[in-house]
Amino acid sequence: MRRALFTLALTALAGCQCGTMGGQSPVVTILSPRDGDTVSVQTLLSGSATDPEDGLLSGNALTWTSDRDGTLGQGAQLLATLTEGPHRLTLTALDSAGNPGSAQLSVTVSGGTTANRAPTATITLPSTLSVFDEGTSISLAGTGTDPEDGALSGAALTWTSSLGGVIGTGTSLAFNGAALGHHRILLTVTDSQGLSGIASIELDVVRPGTNRLPVVAITAPANNASLTLGMMATLTGTATDTEDGVLSGASLTWRSSRDGVLGTGVSVSATLTQGVHVLSLTAVDSMGGTGTASVTVSVNQAGNQPPTVTLTQPTAGQTVFQGTSVTLAATANDPEDGALTGASLAWTSSLDGPLAMGSPVSVTSLTAGTHVLTCIATDSGGNTGSATVSLTVLPMNAAPTAMISMPSTGASFAAGTAVSLVGSATDPEDGALTGAALTWRSSLDGVLGTGTPLSTSSLRVGTHVMSLTATDSGGRTGTASVTITITMSMGNLPPIARLTGPGTGMATQMLAFSGAPSSDSDGTIASYAFNWGDGSAVTSGALPDATHVWATPGTYTVTLTVTDNLGAMSSTTLQVVISVFVRTPSVVDQQEPYGLACSLAAQGSLLHVAYFATVHPGVYYSTWNGTTLTRELVDGLGFNMGGRADGRLALVVDATGTPHVLWVRADRPELWYAKRVSGVWQRERVDTNLIKITSSVIGMTIDAANGEPVVTFSYNSGGERTVIGRRTGGAWVLSTPRFSTANSYETPTGDLAVLGGTVYVPFVSSSTPASGIGALTGTTAVTLPLTFNGTTTMASSAGRLFLMSSVGLHDIAVAPTFSASTFRLSLVQASNTNQQAVALDGVGRPRVLTNRGSTLESVTPRMADDYWVYEDLGATDTGTVDVAVDGAGDTRACFFRAGRLLLY
Repeated sequence: MRRALFTLALTALAGCQCGTMGGQSPVVTILSPRDGDTVSVQTLLSGSATDPEDGLLSGNALTWTSDRDGTLGQGAQLLATLTEGPHRLTLTALDSAGNPGSAQLSVTVSGGTTANRAPTATITLPSTLSVFDEGTSISLAGTGTDPEDGALSGAALTWTSSLGGVIGTGTSLAFNGAALGHHRILLTVTDSQGLSGIASIELDVVRPGTNRLPVVAITAPANNASLTLGMMATLTGTATDTEDGVLSGASLTWRSSRDGVLGTGVSVSATLTQGVHVLSLTAVDSMGGTGTASVTVSVNQAGNQPPTVTLTQPTAGQTVFQGTSVTLAATANDPEDGALTGASLAWTSSLDGPLAMGSPVSVTSLTAGTHVLTCIATDSGGNTGSATVSLTVLPMNAAPTAMISMPSTGASFAAGTAVSLVGSATDPEDGALTGAALTWRSSLDGVLGTGTPLSTSSLRVGTHVMSLTATDSGGRTGTASVTITITMSMGNLPPIARLTGPGTGMATQMLAFSGAPSSDSDGTIASYAFNWGDGSAVTSGALPDATHVWATPGTYTVTLTVTDNLGAMSSTTLQVVISVFVRTPSVVDQQEPYGLACSLAAQGSLLHVAYFATVHPGVYYSTWNGTTLTRELVDGLGFNMGGRADGRLALVVDATGTPHVLWVRADRPELWYAKRVSGVWQRERVDTNLIKITSSVIGMTIDAANGEPVVTFSYNSGGERTVIGRRTGGAWVLSTPRFSTANSYETPTGDLAVLGGTVYVPFVSSSTPASGIGALTGTTAVTLPLTFNGTTTMASSAGRLFLMSSVGLHDIAVAPTFSASTFRLSLVQASNTNQQAVALDGVGRPRVLTNRGSTLESVTPRMADDYWVYEDLGATDTGTVDVAVDGAGDTRACFFRAGRLLLY
């Protein structure tokens, strides 16, 4: 192939800033290519222009020309096809007053008559407009195909988020720690010559339990169908909702862009007026969320066959940047008129309205967003045919500029010699680009790695075009290249090290990496060694895959060193940015609606939770290890079973890991207890026919002295009485102490505690004291008066009790004479609900869960000064919530949202 060698001297001229029409001229800058570059036949031109009066100029205000090829096109970015040889490129900008400004540079075009064509990007996972819970690991998958290079992989594929910047590289990766909000995900694929193609989707990250929107489909008529004027058309569709199931009736509304509302339901019949209609079906779920689907149809006169339209450009699902010249092309044939051209073809956009007439036509003024482009063909009889295609236009984004400082062009190295690759990149919007935003490629060996500097000793013999491609947060790329030669050397050729894995993650989370793409041209790879860059031990062996957990946030460089069967070695690196671990609530059970109450315990990293189902009443017990939920039915409807349960529930886990559950039957109030022994739940009734439960709350704890449960409830005997039940020798022993004035009613308010053989029970009374904590030692009852109201939760440690109610948190220092105990009160925050819970960490400091309106908050005392620190956990349903502290000292919680069980 003939290669042009002539390159014009460096010249870059900015436009004069003295306007000829009044006002100042625009200031024009060519961003890429750079002056003096050697470029391929098909080259991406990028520039910008700013006017003192008009601001940023775009679209047809900017025109590209070449002294060899004439006018090339318009827009801030343009993919130009240039003839081989030297070119003087000019970017000219005109402001609204007609004042010109320009910039010029010289390039050499090399590559013969066959132009390098841009690769094609496709995102296969997830589907666009998917919704994910905050904290969910989002799987991203896509492909890149290049007409010259074939399938692209590794760092040739770069993923970015509009909210998070560069995510990582490769055909598949996990997007962890995605921020709440609406993300535009871009997949940018770059070939060995630095030419790029992009694909995009949109997705939403929401709080767990957030209402999902309905999914709508129109089954008839088909898109671009032709209907007969005057004939009744039947429109059918479907709509399903994650929470509500199948939607129908008034939840579904049909509309026509010409005729307005057509009716409601899964199917309607309508007689449509002549012309092109956009028919839409909108579904509304019970929470007010909407989903819509649409098709385009033509309604035509009978007796005259409508034209058929075939779209050739743009391709379906294509993604471009704002200001790019988009070619619209279609063919139309009519049975009576033959081929239709010119004004018979009209182009419209769902976002911008009428665009142009004829085919082909070019438009540069499309606004940012997802367009449904429609070509409408009209024959001499007034009948129409149409075809549609979707096109995504991304917001205006200037390309980055890449520079290579090492090696210099023309350099020569012996095979096996380490070649240092050093470069830099800046972006008008993002500033300096680093890490995974920089990708090194060889025209012979493909992707070499990311970041700068980078060293490689595995380049094959031959002439390499070494390119550095920079990708900004919007997916736009800029490329620089140099040419080097690798000469033959004697002996064993080293292997080529290639490393894949995520570019981001969170502390304490396990991430997976692979050296499987590595290869050895004259042998086999014998071992793989992963250095994690955090001072931990190197992971090495014959297996190409490894995992690692970083304990603390930071930016780490993972180095993979591969050794071939003759001892030659090669290394490559991957930069990983580890962020602070952020726990978010997770939906762990949504098999059916849940609510009323949950009770939580933590042992190490394992959470134990008991909770109620509301549709099919039953008590459930589950464990959650952070990824897997195990679910068991403790009691429910069935022959000789306990029966329907209500909202009174308690769970404790003893020192052996055995769960104990206490609950109340709703059909005939009875207090039931169960513990799991060898995987089987053993149930028994606690109260008796003589002492039958009447209390609105119950409590349970474990007596450390014997590992058996102690419970509290109330019964009615001429007034409410407190009951304390101990399980001794396989049977329940019940006592009825009196903590307030005789002959008054008295009822416990929630949790209880056992310290040194003494049972502590919070209660309310109709006499003196009106509320307090009762202490029962043997048969001796002592009272500490306290003012609180509503349901309480209590946690205890040596010599201290913490009582939480809607009044606040009481911290009680227990004295040898209990009535002499002292306490202090913190309001925690304003709250008038009974959704409160308290637990203690390993050093006896309280962790509080409380409701602020309908929003749940985790509350922790600040170590330095005991001020409260609040963390928003989001909306919660009514019903009892609970809090625990795990083995790592982290606050954990259980609650409900939209009938789903959530664990934090």
